[in-house]
Amino acid sequence: FTVLNGCEITVEMNPSGDVSQFLQSAKSVGVNRLSIGMQSALDSELEVLGRTHSFLQTKETVLMAREVGFSNLSLDLMLGLPNSTPETLEKSLNAITELNPQHISAYILKIEPNTVFYKTQKELNLPDDDQTANQYLQMCEHLENSGYSHYEISNFSKVGFESKHNLKYWNCDEYLGIGPSAHSFL
Repeated sequence: FTVLNGCEITVEMNPSGDVSQFLQSAKSVGVNRLSIGMQSALDSELEVLGRTHSFLQTKETVLMAREVGFSNLSLDLMLGLPNSTPETLEKSLNAITELNPQHISAYILKIEPNTVFYKTQKELNLPDDDQTANQYLQMCEHLENSGYSHYEISNFSKVGFESKHNLKYWNCDEYLGIGPSAHSFL
């Protein structure tokens, strides 16, 4: 492959386990953007989601990534989680903006058929549609007030750090995905 100057090369990663070697290896082969699956700043929410990391590990991963030389970090955040409230969301919003990533992807939890959550959804204390919509609006206001531009339905960025691959989806441009379960549009 010929890689053009200014090409965005993103790797998605979870902040669990020993990530130092992964970060060094990714940087050494030309990765210039990391997408880190934070999801929440509350360990209780991470546990309900079945995540294998803590918020402390997310913070440590962000610090290590910056030490290795990454200057374009994206963090994922989830809304509409079991037991979530405006107060719990505010804690995650404050924590994510304190980490000061260049980009934030925010997704509403969607219960899919044939998943553990689907089978146990009646036991989960999920916010209703209006509460989830209010969380979305709360998040939009918080991130925009924190200097993030809402450039796409689920994505916010500092000026100049809009995700090139996200924009390709919205503009129906071609892109190549490489790896297990990767998706391409050519």
